[in-house]
Amino acid sequence: MLVALAGSFVFITGCSRLVKGEQVVEFRGSGFDMRTAKGDGQYAIFNKYSNKPRGAYNLRKGERIGFDPGPVGRVRAVAGNNEIDLEDGWYVWKYRPLR
Repeated sequence: MLVALAGSFVFITGCSRLVKGEQVVEFRGSGFDMRTAKGDGQYAIFNKYSNKPRGAYNLRKGERIGFDPGPVGRVRAVAGNNEIDLEDGWYVWKYRPLR
């Protein structure tokens, strides 16, 4: 029973919460949001329900990080000069400072 409850907890909270890093910007299928990097570090994009990054980039403070409209039915994740076209979904950018 404990295993079943633990599995339910992961599903409810979302797997990306288990990945280290501070969430800096989120896309939930609408409301494109572009910000600037809060500090030098690694920024990784995750599907909200996955712990496997779709991409990771080292950025300097002040570079662009967020989401822009992509082609119909898609969203464009942006990190500095890097762009990733993704199917519409729920995504988060996470930040970890460089050590």
